[in-house]
Amino acid sequence: MKGYFELQQDYNKKVAISSGPEFFILPHFHQKIEIFMLVEGTYTVTRNGVSYNLNSGDIIIFDCYDIHSYEHKNGDVKGIAIIIPPKVAPEFFSRKDGKQLASPIISNPELCQKLYDIVVNFVKPKENGANLKASAGALALYLLEPYLTYVDSGTNDETALAKQLLIYVNENFKTDINLKMLAKKFGYSVEHLSRVFNRYVKSSLPNYVNGLRHDYINEELKKNPKQNITTLLFSAGFKSVQTYYRTKPKKN
Repeated sequence: MKGYFELQQDYNKKVAISSGPEFFILPHFHQKIEIFMLVEGTYTVTRNGVSYNLNSGDIIIFDCYDIHSYEHKNGDVKGIAIIIPPKVAPEFFSRKDGKQLASPIISNPELCQKLYDIVVNFVKPKENGANLKASAGALALYLLEPYLTYVDSGTNDETALAKQLLIYVNENFKTDINLKMLAKKFGYSVEHLSRVFNRYVKSSLPNYVNGLRHDYINEELKKNPKQNITTLLFSAGFKSVQTYYRTKPKKN
């Protein structure tokens, strides 16, 4: 399992893609709009605490700062995600004017295939430059726009809290982090924070934190396989060697 938090996407101002996705991605959010096109198969994804079962020909749009995750695929799938920063299509974002999507799902096999082909042919090839990829991203939004409807942005306290929790946890997972200290910091009860975290993140806080720690260790070992694993696991926030091995994800 490879889970990660994509707040760093906002530091990368280029169009990005994710093939498949053939992996599990933990809940995350970013300023960019993310479009996932499922050409074949079925996939379960989550957006702002709501799960969606996608079928062939479905497109889902994760709006700016939506908390979203790819949970699991069913059988063989063919799909791709394109992640588009605001600067690539300023006119689109200007017309959108901060409004929220009324519905994130578009069921249109023809449009889905057309967008998929654009991403595969113009965005995915490494030899294509950033300007061409940016143009392809803007074109994808242009083709989607007639199918989008919006509502005025409303304040959702739970969604805002979930985002604040994700930011804090991902910045501080190496520390002794727990629901009691988070409740004190954010001014909510332990029960409320636990419910919000489980609803939006689909995981308990300890499991999520341990996942981040394992991902950190794996990335550090890729950089330097000769690192002392005991020293590394303590630096990641684990309190014991036993906890590290007990919580280590099992390989499929």
